[in-house]
Amino acid sequence: MGAVVGEICIVVACTQDYYKRAAPLWHSLKQLPYRKQLLCIDFKAELEGFETASCKLQDLKSYRTDFPSNRKFYVCAEGGEFLDYFDYKDEDIIVHIDADMIVQRDFNQYELTTLNNLKFGEVAGNIFSKPYTTLREEFWKLKPKRGFNATRQEYNINWNQPMICAGLVACRVDTYRDIIQKYYLSGINTMVDNFDHHAAGQWLMNYIIYKYGKMEFMPMEFHNADWFIDTETSVKNKKLYFKDKLVMFNHTKFNSIYE
Repeated sequence: MGAVVGEICIVVACTQDYYKRAAPLWHSLKQLPYRKQLLCIDFKAELEGFETASCKLQDLKSYRTDFPSNRKFYVCAEGGEFLDYFDYKDEDIIVHIDADMIVQRDFNQYELTTLNNLKFGEVAGNIFSKPYTTLREEFWKLKPKRGFNATRQEYNINWNQPMICAGLVACRVDTYRDIIQKYYLSGINTMVDNFDHHAAGQWLMNYIIYKYGKMEFMPMEFHNADWFIDTETSVKNKKLYFKDKLVMFNHTKFNSIYE
């Protein structure tokens, strides 16, 4: 185990409508003693305890208006474009999360040790179903336009590996920049050609991690949700638990039952 030299940075990027709905997340994050960064897409905000930056939707390289059919447009800041708006060292640890979460506690010692000792190429996350959903199963659900057998030739991968929920992605800054950002932005056009649903973005994220890096699976009390499939969660006193353990990142989808 090496010495801790980087900082943990919790990063969120969102549009103004999500910013307003995510008030519980901002409140819960204020209590954590880490760098917190908010990238405001098409609006400006000042948030106590946060580093904030603004960008135009049209300036994001992942922005698409011809994809997907189930949404008005597509953009994926978790593909790494936030890196252009904040200052980092290579060894800093990025924990990029969706805005529809509530942080219910601080990192425990195991989680801190795991994050702080991630090596270049290693990406930490959580499965979202038990048994886990494979790359192949998710690929079929996405109904590739040219069919599975024709489209799979675009992607040379072990198809039986577990999918993580890309709503939380954790790795070193150099991993995010040199693997995720590099291959996500270069792979979007092929993704758009092959699929027609926004969930293809999550599949592409998993593909890139397996193709060019290494997946590290976190305990299920790190990131979980009541809508994850059969992950043994329960709700007690308006908080989410995995078995008897309090979940840290509760992926609420803005469910108002949680505090």
